Amino acid sequence: MSLLKGAVSFVEFEVAGDLPESPLGFIGDRIRAMGFRDIDDTFDEYSIGWVSILNMFDHGSSNYHPIVGDYAVASMRIDQRSIPGAVLRKFVEKEEQRIKAEKQIPKISRVQRVEIKERIRTELVRKAKPAPLVVDMAWNLSTGHVFLFSTNKSAQAVFEDLFKETFGVSVQRKEYPEADEFLTWLWWQSMTEGTVDDVNMVRKVLVSDGTRKVSCAGGIDVHFPEALVGVGIGKIVNTATIDLTPVGGDRFSLSLSVPSFEYRSVKLPKIGITGDGASEEDGLIYERIYLFESLTSSINGLFAGYIEVRESPEWDGKMAIIREWAGGDEVTE
Repeated sequence: MSLLKGAVSFVEFEVAGDLPESPLGFIGDRIRAMGFRDIDDTFDEYSIGWVSILNMFDHGSSNYHPIVGDYAVASMRIDQRSIPGAVLRKFVEKEEQRIKAEKQIPKISRVQRVEIKERIRTELVRKAKPAPLVVDMAWNLSTGHVFLFSTNKSAQAVFEDLFKETFGVSVQRKEYPEADEFLTWLWWQSMTEGTVDDVNMVRKVLVSDGTRKVSCAGGIDVHFPEALVGVGIGKIVNTATIDLTPVGGDRFSLSLSVPSFEYRSVKLPKIGITGDGASEEDGLIYERIYLFESLTSSINGLFAGYIEVRESPEWDGKMAIIREWAGGDEVTE
């Protein structure tokens, strides 16, 4: 999913470590130095590097500017040739059958089977076209906060390695301690006492007790009876689709999961960018990142309110109130 268009999914990272003085020039130079190298016309199986968020084929041209104001913006591109196991087995067995028929032998030795498998695999890899994966990154150089626009765990791990290799500093997922019951609390808070920002749990919530999950759908302000029953008997809300309107702002729509804090299917308020060429592109980058930061700032504010209650002596009593609100006192297992 792209930083610059449509609904997106992302996770938050934080940079751990010190950069050299004059980091803008250093970061720009390092992104270009670790630019992606195309393997379409080679037999290489794997390639990884940085490309422009505007063009996956641009990894070092004079038009490529990875620094926009206080932000580093780039895409991690991975190209990989892979052969499905079933395809490899098919052609290996086919070659074994051919050799046995040609040599009039009942079976093939283990050494021969290994040689055939490696030879067939090499031939198939040479014929395969590398499949690309492109993941956008936006790095606020003032705060050290990083948006990675992928919720894929494997892609996140590869990103951490590439980031370390490129910049010499580590990047790690932002942590939200004791976040398990955040959405359960937020649901109750938004439906009873209200929140600073306008919050509506809409369309879908997912509750779980760690072993069994219940997905419930509905419309705005629907209480989701099945989910409420689950909360009443001790389950927690793991995922919720939320409409969020910050004070003085426009509405966001998103799906949020805890405790991982994965933002999925995020729909931003409509924006209007004027200008042309590079100025329009920079304006779009700034506006989109500003909105992502506005969204996470609002969620972080709500989370801070939850933590204040969560760490207070009244938390156990608060959860009892939430269970009662959900109707747990009227429900038996």
